[in-house]
Amino acid sequence: MNPRLLAWGLGAALAACASSPPSARAPASRTARTARGAARAPVLTAPDQARELAATRRGVTAMRWDVQRQLTRARARGDRAEASCLDEQLSQLDASLRMLDEQADRFEGAASSGDEAARARSFGRAMALRGRAAEVGEDARRCAAGVVTEGTVTTMVVTAP
Repeated sequence: MNPRLLAWGLGAALAACASSPPSARAPASRTARTARGAARAPVLTAPDQARELAATRRGVTAMRWDVQRQLTRARARGDRAEASCLDEQLSQLDASLRMLDEQADRFEGAASSGDEAARARSFGRAMALRGRAAEVGEDARRCAAGVVTEGTVTTMVVTAP
């Protein structure tokens, strides 16, 4: 299978996971219910969350390397607009990876100390970063397709506990 297609497919899967309702991501028996019976976020155990964090890190890393390859090709072609756009997306993916690593470290520290609240906070922040990385990946796809939007700035702030 073509590695580029695999990376794009992974990016699309991450985007779908980030935007799909919780009931579509987890079986009904694993979905927490509120007092009125409405579905909330799926209930994952600490090991499940650790696996999800690792899978998210792998997915964002694959997306980052794919954008890097696209940037190299755009520079080789001399396409300044595409290269500039992809360079911005690559910078945002690098920042997302750094923040994801930080949240993973906090998650592991909280899990080892038994601090469930801190573990849940770190996992929630990491999943928000996954959603942001999927958006950046979609923006990179638009850059590669020649749809460059000028002047769009998105800032994501993850507050420390």
